[in-house]
Amino acid sequence: MCGGGGGDGGAAAAMQETIRAREARAHEERLRRQEEKEQKREQQKFEQRLEEMTGVAMGDIESYFSNRGLETDPYRSDMQRAVNRARSSVPEGATEIGSYFDSLGETVFSDLSNSERAKLDRSFDDFAYEGFAKDLISDTADDDFVSSIYDENRQDAEEQLTRLLDRGVLTDSGYAAALSDLDKQGHRARSALEEVALAQLEGGRSDLRNIVSGGRSRLSDYELGDSFDPFSYETQVNDKAADFFAGLGESIRGSLTEDLFDLDSAFGKGGFAQGAQNTKYDPNASAGAFFAATNEDEEQDDEDEDEDDFFAANTF
Repeated sequence: MCGGGGGDGGAAAAMQETIRAREARAHEERLRRQEEKEQKREQQKFEQRLEEMTGVAMGDIESYFSNRGLETDPYRSDMQRAVNRARSSVPEGATEIGSYFDSLGETVFSDLSNSERAKLDRSFDDFAYEGFAKDLISDTADDDFVSSIYDENRQDAEEQLTRLLDRGVLTDSGYAAALSDLDKQGHRARSALEEVALAQLEGGRSDLRNIVSGGRSRLSDYELGDSFDPFSYETQVNDKAADFFAGLGESIRGSLTEDLFDLDSAFGKGGFAQGAQNTKYDPNASAGAFFAATNEDEEQDDEDEDEDDFFAANTF
């Protein structure tokens, strides 16, 4: 009897344990489901707040653009991409969602300004590439002017010596020696002229580069919506180059600070060749200043006196 009673008590206890375990599992299941529901509600709240802030952010960007006088439609896809990037950066469950969208309008505006500025800057490279100024004004651009100016100066020097020959100040042998000296001076004279011309070429190139530099400098302040045409600077460059070539000859002439040919030297060599001593070339002689009289007799007297002075000052 006693043993049977013990067995029934053990079965009852086991049953009670099973019931308690089942109830515990049921309670845990209820808690788990409750927690899942709470998490789901929090997730829904988070997604709702995120969606709301996404809409607010887009509106803020549009307002930023509108306040700067810009249409929003042309940039809507850029705005949407920026909002999507900001949205994807928000951590799950974040509470300060709005902080991830702060200053988004300014950011989008700045990014678009930088992008457009870079594109416009590349447009300069179409005509203002490295070395463009030397392509427009080449080292040979002055060749015709140099040759022409050289020939003019050489001819002028010869004409002055010819006048001295005609007046008898130089003999044929002296004249030939003077011309020979001009020939020897030719290389130095051309080099001096080419140096002056080269400075003019580089000055022209510098002007072209300054135009482009000014354009790029102005572009550095460019912001989205500004009016800027890089090719207007191409027009300025071409116009400046055309003006440069139109005035190049006179610019070179105007930059010569002294005669290309040393007539003093040529005259001295001529005098030496014909036996003259201690004679210095007088530019007034070749310019006709010896003949200031107003009638033929006085002119002849002056010419005779000049010749007498020349021969008195030189030995042959």
